[in-house]
Amino acid sequence: MQNSKNEQETLISLSDFRWIGKALLKNWYLFIVFPIAFGVVGKFMSYKQKKNYKAQVHILLKSNDVYDYQNTINNNIGIYNAYGDILNQTRILKSYDLIERSLYKLDFDISYFIVGRVRTNEVFESTPFNVEITLLNHSLYEKPFNFKYIDDKNYQIEIENNGDVKVYKHQFGEEAITNDYILTTVNRLPPTTKYNKEVRAQINYQFIVHSKNYWVNRIVGNLTITNVDFTSILSISLVDPVPKRAKMFLDTLSSEYIQYTLENRLFINDNTQNYIQKQLDNVVEVLDSIGDELEIMRDQKGVLDLSRESQVYFDQLISYETQKRQLDLDVNSLDNLKTYVVNTNEDKLMPPSFYVLQSDPYLQKALSKFYETQAEKIDISYKVRENHQELERLKESISSQKKDILVYVSNTRNAIQEKIKDIKKEIIHFENLVKNIPKTKRDILSINRRMEVNEKLYIFLLEKRANTFIAKSGIVPQTKIIEKARVTCAVGTSEKNILYMYVFIGLCIAFGISFLRGVFFSSYENIKELSENTKLPVLGSVPFVNDVSIEIPAKANITESLRGLRTSLSYLNQQKQSNLILVTSIHPSEGKTFTSSRLAMIYARSGKKVLLIDFDMHKPKIHKYLNLKNLTGASTVLSGNVAIKDSITPFQENLDIISSGPIPPNASELILTPLMDELLEYGRENYDVVFLDTPPIGLVSDGIVLLKKVDTTIFVMNTKKANKKGINFLEGIVEKVEAKNVGLVLNGVKQGKWKTYYTKYGYGYGYGYGYGQDEK
Repeated sequence: MQNSKNEQETLISLSDFRWIGKALLKNWYLFIVFPIAFGVVGKFMSYKQKKNYKAQVHILLKSNDVYDYQNTINNNIGIYNAYGDILNQTRILKSYDLIERSLYKLDFDISYFIVGRVRTNEVFESTPFNVEITLLNHSLYEKPFNFKYIDDKNYQIEIENNGDVKVYKHQFGEEAITNDYILTTVNRLPPTTKYNKEVRAQINYQFIVHSKNYWVNRIVGNLTITNVDFTSILSISLVDPVPKRAKMFLDTLSSEYIQYTLENRLFINDNTQNYIQKQLDNVVEVLDSIGDELEIMRDQKGVLDLSRESQVYFDQLISYETQKRQLDLDVNSLDNLKTYVVNTNEDKLMPPSFYVLQSDPYLQKALSKFYETQAEKIDISYKVRENHQELERLKESISSQKKDILVYVSNTRNAIQEKIKDIKKEIIHFENLVKNIPKTKRDILSINRRMEVNEKLYIFLLEKRANTFIAKSGIVPQTKIIEKARVTCAVGTSEKNILYMYVFIGLCIAFGISFLRGVFFSSYENIKELSENTKLPVLGSVPFVNDVSIEIPAKANITESLRGLRTSLSYLNQQKQSNLILVTSIHPSEGKTFTSSRLAMIYARSGKKVLLIDFDMHKPKIHKYLNLKNLTGASTVLSGNVAIKDSITPFQENLDIISSGPIPPNASELILTPLMDELLEYGRENYDVVFLDTPPIGLVSDGIVLLKKVDTTIFVMNTKKANKKGINFLEGIVEKVEAKNVGLVLNGVKQGKWKTYYTKYGYGYGYGYGYGQDEK
């Protein structure tokens, strides 16, 4: 039982969507025309579109090509951490300054084009001429200059700016000055096979002068930098219509970036050298003055040697003064460091040289962390808005680290000052001991003491300067190109994909049109579809045939279909033996006249006495179908000019005809006269069945007036015009006039479909007859 129910639900579901397949089959030609048409458009668009190519280069951020003695300096200032910061280096590579610096070394200021009928192609390093131009009118940047060869000596330039077209003629190789530009020179390159004289004269050329901002913005928009997973390698890609130009720029950008990283490291080294040299100059000056003073003292006093005890005193004094001098250098370095931390900003992240404090690991670690936090803040500030939570957190962290460093520097400086104070006490102590030495010897010892202190400091500074020079010679790029720029692929939609896309669009449009036509303009082609979409009874169907004749074959589909309709009519109204049957339709040429006349013949053959009246006094057709004269008829009877009996024309046994008669000027008014009721009553009293053929109710209201006067109404619908809109119209009419005994007949059903329903449903639903375009 459950299986039967499920099967029924499945059948209902398939039936609901059957009309989709029907709509697609009816519009099959759309699925050929639209894909072909859109395929042609797609081919055209694929040809017209600009092709773009992607070039790619790979850069290793941290190379190990560095000497061991360089590692100490690098680690002290946090260089490794700087170049290991992927996000920060990505921002540097896409910075305006670095891109502008790279473009400065390339000749991209002018782009050259060949203008075709469909598309404009850009050419690079293969134009038959080159231009050196300075624009006086800056609004001409990014505007096309149309270039035309006149002959071997002359050329023409046409420019359009704000709707104003200007044409200039110049000579090759000569400077040209206008209000808009200065052409330093236009060089005509020697003719080639590709660009001979005849070809040059026929081709339309263009060139566009670009500003630096244009190229920087264009490259930033088309430059993509990604980090290769689990490495410190950056993959840099650039998309450009000219593959060679993209390769040239990426190679230049890579070289400039490596040079930029070297400049930073060389700056640190030079800064250290300058600091040491300044100290050396001061020490040399002091040593020179002390040496001169000592020579003068020895010459004047004749002192050659000092006692052993005095020498010990002076040695201790020299040791303490050396320590004091070293501590003074530490204080000076801490002051420099404090200035850097207090005044640092986003544009100055390079720390000063503080090699004197190499023995302080905490300070080195704190400065390295401080630098990393600054770099992270700079990077995230370009990705989020102001007052972002993460950005505010980094700002607070920088402030906190800055405070900690300054506090530590201050405490360290105070501790060094305390050491200096202690050393000063020792110096005073030994100075007091030296005072007991005779004045001449004491002076000599004092000079020697100062000489030795400065000599030790001089040696110390010389060692540092030598190490710095050695380190500079060992500076190599920590970034390295591991794969030069190369064109990897064409980007964008390929020609095949564009073609397929347009063909698919054509198919979708064909499907959409078919669907809409199926929803809004589809017609019912069999009585099953008709019965599923209306609440009115369906009497039967009429198959379509081309051969229409007056005589009805005894054994044919036409005969069986009419008999089926007769049977259905007998079940539709069983209360009265004599019926007035009205036959009408919504539109002309739906088969109502043929149906009424042939039904009348079928009833007459069965022994019924039948009267057929043509009430279509607007465009009468029954007399044409039956080859009758139309001198008198319904119009003459209703106008009172002819008696009813005189208007009747016998046609066959048991079948009489009242044609429409001459077409009156007031046909609709005649239907409302009292003579209409007399004519209908005459038919009831003298005939078993009376068929009334009326005008289409969709155009003329005559049939609607007669709906209440008849016993049965047949609405004939043709498969070409039977749709949901027509069904709704008929149901509304029936409901409005409260008509009873109403039935539908579907005319024009194809023979194959008619036979199918004949075998399935029998006489009541499967029989009928149809005809061609005209109602005969």
